[in-house]
Amino acid sequence: MNCKGAISILLCIFLLTGCGGIKNIQDLTYIVAIGMDYDEVEEEYIVYLQGLNFANVAKQEGGKPVEKIPSFVGTARGKTKSCC
Repeated sequence: MNCKGAISILLCIFLLTGCGGIKNIQDLTYIVAIGMDYDEVEEEYIVYLQGLNFANVAKQEGGKPVEKIPSFVGTARGKTKSCC
């Protein structure tokens, strides 16, 4: 009985673990460009990020994409590099 219980617990562990934490490419935004600038008038740093979302690309099955890949640009400002 003890051996059957251990085997059933091990079997459950192996069957219930899997790709539960997997992330699909269409659910993610990838940062593809980072830029940094210093504004001498305001005396602050400006950081730019460009991200791409592959939601439209992942749905297609071949050929060139009909729609443009959406891109996102974000900016941040701060007096030091660590506070941007």
